[in-house]
Amino acid sequence: MCFVSNSAVYLHGNTSDYDSSVVMYNLSTGKVVRSVSGLRLDHANGMCYNPWNGHFYICKYGDISWQSGIAELDWNLNLVNTHEVSGYPHLGAITWSNGNYYCLN
Repeated sequence: MCFVSNSAVYLHGNTSDYDSSVVMYNLSTGKVVRSVSGLRLDHANGMCYNPWNGHFYICKYGDISWQSGIAELDWNLNLVNTHEVSGYPHLGAITWSNGNYYCLN
């Protein structure tokens, strides 16, 4: 799951207190397995998992301060790469199938 936390100043373009977190839960026990915060994933509307490399891909919606794109996290939720998607100001969804990623603008 991805959570976003920000204040009223964020809505006016000040991202100094912006934060987002990704939390991995064990659905059988309901307990947190691992989590990470401090990511810049503004309005992370979609997340998918690639079983071929064990990475998660989160589409970043984008805002006043930065362009939309795709954040790539490894199994331990470390940010390993950011993929910019030129020409698309907002990415709203992402899925993975047979080696390809599909995004909805």
